[in-house]
Amino acid sequence: MICTTGVGNKGEFSCLMSERVPDLNLLAAGVQAFPRWTYRRVEATEAG
Repeated sequence: MICTTGVGNKGEFSCLMSERVPDLNLLAAGVQAFPRWTYRRVEATEAG
């Protein structure tokens, strides 16, 4: 996921990439996170 500084950040812009879910305080006042992949629920179907 790509993490950027949040709206309330008083410092300069920062950007980090992470393989894991980050802490909300990773980049000072908050994080905006953009996942590389998104998942959707797939309903099980009956084989037949």
